[in-house]
Amino acid sequence: VELLTRAAAVAIERSRAEAALRKLNETLEQRVQAETRERLQIWNVSQDLLVVTDLDGKFLNVNPAWTAVLGWSEAELLGKTSQWLLHPDDRAKTRAETEHLAAGKITQRFVTRVQRKDGSYRWLSWKAVQDHARIYAMGRDVTELKDAEDKLRDARVELAQVGRRSTLAAMSGAIAHEIRQPLGAIVTNANAALRWLNRPAPDFEALA
Repeated sequence: VELLTRAAAVAIERSRAEAALRKLNETLEQRVQAETRERLQIWNVSQDLLVVTDLDGKFLNVNPAWTAVLGWSEAELLGKTSQWLLHPDDRAKTRAETEHLAAGKITQRFVTRVQRKDGSYRWLSWKAVQDHARIYAMGRDVTELKDAEDKLRDARVELAQVGRRSTLAAMSGAIAHEIRQPLGAIVTNANAALRWLNRPAPDFEALA
């Protein structure tokens, strides 16, 4: 009887443990599904360009923002690298940055010009990291910011030029004033000398 009681207790305990384990597994599965849905939602609604590439920079996955921002479809991008999209002046430095990422370097702010499907270019600022032979990158459209920075730089250059012109004008005015006074005296004396010389009897002593 004692053995039966002990076996029954063990069976009950085992049943409770299995039920708790099933509940834990269900909870973990629900949590994984919820996190997966959230990450997928973030991937789909993000206005930033998200991309997964191999170590050579070949696109393995892109989010819908690539179509919204640049006009390229997923089918047009997958299996290719970014080289054909880049501005010619940015291709060499992008290739070097990809090699650095493959070697384990983290990209914090790497700005390139990427071509839209209509032929125009957008400035994108990239953050990227390499993990398990994959490069995970996020690109943010900073075209408006770059345009504002360019306009500010041009305004500063123009302001500096205006300042130099104003300084030059002030110096020219001061020099002209300094020259005008002695020149005025010279002209006055010359006119007086002419008048004395034009007299019937010139006054040479006055000229001296």
